[in-house]
Amino acid sequence: MDEIKGLLQKNSEQTEYAANLEAIEQKRLQLWAQEMTDRFFFYSFVFDKTFSENIYFKKLTDCAPNLAVKCIRGVALCTMLDEYCKIKGIPYKYTISHTALPKILNDYTDDLDIIKKRRGIHNKIQFPKIAGLMANLIVKYRPVVPRNLCDDPISDINENFAIFHAICICTDYEGGKDDFIAFQTKNQEEYKAFYEEVGYLLKRNFTPESLISVFKTLCLCKFPKALESPISE
Repeated sequence: MDEIKGLLQKNSEQTEYAANLEAIEQKRLQLWAQEMTDRFFFYSFVFDKTFSENIYFKKLTDCAPNLAVKCIRGVALCTMLDEYCKIKGIPYKYTISHTALPKILNDYTDDLDIIKKRRGIHNKIQFPKIAGLMANLIVKYRPVVPRNLCDDPISDINENFAIFHAICICTDYEGGKDDFIAFQTKNQEEYKAFYEEVGYLLKRNFTPESLISVFKTLCLCKFPKALESPISE
């Protein structure tokens, strides 16, 4: 944790005085490498839902916004997998590959920058865009792996989890858990049909943009609050 804090302080000082940009980028890379080792931000978010208001996370957001986004998405991915396994009655059967996770997070921030530039977005984006980008990367890198290779109970686990993860994002799971549960339980036939149709798509040809359209349509029909304003990254 001391290494993380030290790097944050150096980043903050260099950003404040507009010092050598190459040196700043080097510090950002060092900070991310340190985070991948220590998981300071990851565990802070896991154990404290209000950590986004912490001074250290605010410093991270100021001096390395892409790293802050990676931390948020990484924590969401892991915590949602835990929730998915609990719902399926198979806790601790699956985990996130430590080699796939950095690839997903790096590609996500790259894709996010591209989609913002193409669509003229200057700040945050709506949930369906996040859902589509992440679903694409989950299927691409297949990060969900069994803890025991001989105990792999769910066929197409990555496709299934990609859909679950996307719906969680569209409902902003913690804040809209009731909406998610209502869709899952009160509209079981629609929920099942949606899973089947999107699952079929994920085994065929698709693009991040097509997945964004799918989840935007879902929000228009079921979760209109997700489209009210650009609220997340």
